[in-house]
Amino acid sequence: MNSCSYKVHRDTKEEVHKVKDEDKTKEQLIDELVEMRHRIAELEASETKRKRAEETLRESEARYRTLFNSISDSILLINLDDFTIIQANPAALKQVKMEEGEVVGKTCYEVTHLCSSPCKPPDHVCPIWEMMETGGRNITLEHIHYDRDGNPFYMEVSASPVKDVEGQIRHVVHIARDITQRKRMEEALRALLLVDELTGLYNRRGFLSLGQQQLKTADRTKMKMLLLFADFDDLKRINDTLGHLEGDRALIEVADILRETFRESDIIARIAGDEFVVLAIETDRPSADAITTRLQENLEARNARGDRCYKLSLSVGIARYDPKHPCSIDELLARADRLMYEQKQGNQKS
Repeated sequence: MNSCSYKVHRDTKEEVHKVKDEDKTKEQLIDELVEMRHRIAELEASETKRKRAEETLRESEARYRTLFNSISDSILLINLDDFTIIQANPAALKQVKMEEGEVVGKTCYEVTHLCSSPCKPPDHVCPIWEMMETGGRNITLEHIHYDRDGNPFYMEVSASPVKDVEGQIRHVVHIARDITQRKRMEEALRALLLVDELTGLYNRRGFLSLGQQQLKTADRTKMKMLLLFADFDDLKRINDTLGHLEGDRALIEVADILRETFRESDIIARIAGDEFVVLAIETDRPSADAITTRLQENLEARNARGDRCYKLSLSVGIARYDPKHPCSIDELLARADRLMYEQKQGNQKS
């Protein structure tokens, strides 16, 4: 092979290698371009996801804010470390008659109880402490809150824990619903169950309930008691001859006389149509006679007015309660009833 042919062959070979290298470079560029496009696509997808996540978060926050601001129950977000309020919804601010700046940063007990220390049982059980005592469970209980003017209102309070990523309780969601109207209705119903509608005195149910409690107090304090049993004489005759309206007026007068005769702390009741009872503290031994005398004087003073065609008259029996020899309120009532009946029989014979 001459030198000329060898040169051509060598040049051709070099061209081939050069083309191959160029092809390889092109392939690498194409691969890198494809890889770059993949990365760009991933970044674009990631950016889209991020934007969607941000949008979803904004929508979620907007829904939360709308719910937080529009719900009628009072909501407080409270820091567990120092009981300071982090957030309060409009319903909470309206309840305590305060602005947001007056509430946020203050403790919950300063805002809802107008006091400088946390709630303490038995008067005010703290729902947050109760929640912590149960291991962070949701707690619901009844509480009394106050507005800035000191006006009380009954609340049904729920305390729920808010935990961090490590599962530690950091905050408390305090949701309170005003149940003042319901409590007033319950109290009114309870009063109807315990109070005689005509006279305003306790009825039999109210007397037995309160009387038994009073006897327990007497046992604990070693305090003696008196139970007076009074029967309104001639009520049937008044009803039959003058009508039930006049009979009701006479019963109301007897109730007023008993109020005049006894202390406010004594338990006065109308336990049947013409039967009245009083459970009173015995301050000294002759007090039974003194009570009977005072009652008779008040009756005579009413009768002296002369505005009725009949006289008010009561047959009375008084039984003593000695904590050294305890008995139930029913037993004490039965003893006083027997003594009253004996007096009534004696009056009829005379």
